Amino acid sequence: MLGRSSPAVDAEEIEERCDFLIIGAGCSGCVVARRLTEAGYNVILCEAGPDPLSQDNNLFEDSLLRSTCLDPLKAAELWGNSGWMKDIKEEESKNGFGVDYAFATEIEPSLCGRGVVLNAGKGVGGGSCINNGLWGCDYVQPSIHPWDIWSEEFGFDEWSPKSMTCSTKKAESMLKPLKPVENVRMAAFDEAISGISLAKNTADTRVKWCIDSKGLRKTAAAAYLSDVSKTTGNLRILTLTKALKLIYSSDDSGDYDENSVKVTGAYLETLDDNSRVYKCICSYEVVVCCGAILTPSLLLYSGIGPRNDLERAGLTCVVDSPHVGNNLIIQPSLPLFAKPNRESEPKAVIPACGPKLQSVAPVKAPIGSGTEAALFQWNRSGIICAITLCTPKARGCISLPPVGAEQEVQIRLNLLSDPRDVHRMLVAAQKLTAAINSCGKLIDLFGNHSVDWPIRSQTGSITSEELETISKQASSTRHPMGSCRMGHSTADGVCNSKGKVFANEGSAYGSHPQAYIRGLRCADNSLVPHPPADSHVMRIAFTIGEKISEFILEEYKTPTC
Repeated sequence: MLGRSSPAVDAEEIEERCDFLIIGAGCSGCVVARRLTEAGYNVILCEAGPDPLSQDNNLFEDSLLRSTCLDPLKAAELWGNSGWMKDIKEEESKNGFGVDYAFATEIEPSLCGRGVVLNAGKGVGGGSCINNGLWGCDYVQPSIHPWDIWSEEFGFDEWSPKSMTCSTKKAESMLKPLKPVENVRMAAFDEAISGISLAKNTADTRVKWCIDSKGLRKTAAAAYLSDVSKTTGNLRILTLTKALKLIYSSDDSGDYDENSVKVTGAYLETLDDNSRVYKCICSYEVVVCCGAILTPSLLLYSGIGPRNDLERAGLTCVVDSPHVGNNLIIQPSLPLFAKPNRESEPKAVIPACGPKLQSVAPVKAPIGSGTEAALFQWNRSGIICAITLCTPKARGCISLPPVGAEQEVQIRLNLLSDPRDVHRMLVAAQKLTAAINSCGKLIDLFGNHSVDWPIRSQTGSITSEELETISKQASSTRHPMGSCRMGHSTADGVCNSKGKVFANEGSAYGSHPQAYIRGLRCADNSLVPHPPADSHVMRIAFTIGEKISEFILEEYKTPTC
């Protein structure tokens, strides 16, 4: 997390120097660290959490966390349990090191006054350490989408499908995601959604998994850092070390010119028993890869954001950038549990879909209006189907909390605050409910299951019962995006199409050159201007890391693909 008070007063002398300082060792950060390291630069990768999979660290040796991170079957069991990663959190309370930020969000009026917990990985590998390692389906054509929208509708030519060919191939080649082995359960799921799926063929609905040759889950750290950290001497990974705020070249004088602001490093704080604050200075750039929650937080605490908000919080405004923290994209989800009817005896448990592959074997397919249907099966819960609205209209925000508040960041999701989102979710729920309840193969395999969902009225209007149901059951995919989105100036974004942070205000799509904060770049899902057409945004984070790395290496005349 980030601190509100200025650490400059108590900071020690410069303790670290490097060419590039990368803040955040999540999916994007691991990518950038590898690409810059293998290009010969001296890189420091700073991470607030631990390295749970490190062989040089006995902290998590033979621990529940380590085994869960490595074994996809155990991860599936934990995710299916009531309470996301419940058992891991119990271990955290024993060893004192958390691996899940578990951000609490503001109360959502559209969710019956509920808040939503946003789970986010805190450790080397980021979310890839605590999620299911799902790479995604081919129905979205990942070599084309969402890059076509980013280039055609937003004018970012560098992100066109043709320009993204190298980046998408590199990301997939590093993770080498595998499809699950076919089985009768998946065939039953195919039959259930055959009448509503818009996928061209069933092969495109299979969710790929990020696992290695031994069947162990492959995290971002395992895929990108395991070999370079051992074979090169120019990458240093600082774990249990958080970034407090950025350092500017004019920090000593306190005078800032928005057209000549330069970032030269960051104040870092160690989180061990000998906690200390010190300076890390870099020769080229600070690359912020903290994700869509903490990247805007770091900018805000560093004086980059809406001027009024910064001054209200008692912070000096270095750059007035009104969109920092805004445009937060959260994909709402609606779980629907198909439970056995009382008179029905449960069928035999269906075996796992392959050696060391997660037993849930999800099938996912688009069913219209930007919605995605997913079908799973857990022994404890029977059939689980879910609706995800992949392209919501509503937008949330990340902001500074009131002075004196305990939390470091304030998160408002605004889930389903747009009536169009509610309507699309409800139509999709009706479609999937009818499909599940009428599928003969599912009944043959699992017994007489049914989804308890209020049937829509014949007139097509939304009933009060449906609204109440979705308000009580809807949640999120825990995949935040867009809070420092790419734009053409501070009038419509935070960063340009190459991740550079804008330093002055101008007109969107203007022809005059824009000024940027020198020495600063963002590289994670906070850059996303428009969400993808599926619920698997981890591969977007990997691809963004690859693409921003290419931009950096091109700028400093280092050959790329």
